[in-house]
Amino acid sequence: MARERQQLSRTDANPINDNIETIARVEKRFLEERSVSDRMADAIAGFSGSMKFVGLHAVGLLIYII
Repeated sequence: MARERQQLSRTDANPINDNIETIARVEKRFLEERSVSDRMADAIAGFSGSMKFVGLHAVGLLIYII
């Protein structure tokens, strides 16, 4: 009975794994085909959402106040 469950779970997991691999390939292709402006926008957005950005703004504000 346990062996039947293992075989069933293996066959059920195949379509799921195939879909995950397909999505990963599509995302990888999308990231490779981005334009320069898209890459720059992602870099800026990544930095502006970081703690370094918050820290720099806090330091700038303190310097401005003092």
